[in-house]
Amino acid sequence: NLTTINAKTLNGKTKQDRTDSFFERCEAASQIGTWQAAFTRLPYLGTVSEEIFRREALIGVSIAGMMHHPEVLLDPRVLREGANRVIQANQAEAKLIGINPAARTTCVKPDGNSAASLGCFSGCHPGKFRRGFRIVQANRIEPVYQHFNQINPDSCETSAWGVGDDVIRFAVDFEGVMEDDLTAEEFLENVKTIQ
Repeated sequence: NLTTINAKTLNGKTKQDRTDSFFERCEAASQIGTWQAAFTRLPYLGTVSEEIFRREALIGVSIAGMMHHPEVLLDPRVLREGANRVIQANQAEAKLIGINPAARTTCVKPDGNSAASLGCFSGCHPGKFRRGFRIVQANRIEPVYQHFNQINPDSCETSAWGVGDDVIRFAVDFEGVMEDDLTAEEFLENVKTIQ
C-alpha cells in the first residue's frame, strides 16, 4: 500500500509554510495508505498471505521530488516529525475503520515513472538537467495515445524499440538541486540523513 508525496508542489513562500504543507501531505498519504490496507481479501494469494496482510497492515508513505525543496526535506527534524505524523494518522484511521495499525509506515524509493508523471525528480535524487525531454513509450492502439497523437502529432514518432509502439516527447523544465550542484559525498550524506 504505497502512496507518494509530490514534494515539488509543496505550498508556501517560507520554509515554515512548505514544512506545514509537507506535514499535511504526510497525514493525507497515511490515511489513503491505511484505507488501502483495509483491502485484505486476496484469494489468489491464499489464506496465509491474507492473514499476514491483516496482521501487519503495512503502508508505505514515500516522497518524490525531495531535491526540489531540500531546505525542508533534508532537515532531520522535519523528516522525523513527518514520520511521526504518518504513524499518528495511521493509528487514528486504523482504529476508525477497524484494522490493525501498520507495522511499518514510511519509505523513500527512486519513484521512476511516478516521479516523471508528477513532473518532479525521483526520490532524493537531484535533477539531471534543467530543460530537456521526457520520452514515454506508447502503444499505437491505445485510445489515449491515438487522441494525443491527433492533437499533438509533432511530439509523436515511431519507436526504435518496439513493434507497434511510438514514443512521445514532452518538453520539461525543472527547478531544484541538479547533479552538478552536489558532490558524490554530499549526495551520500543526503541519503544517510533520509535513512
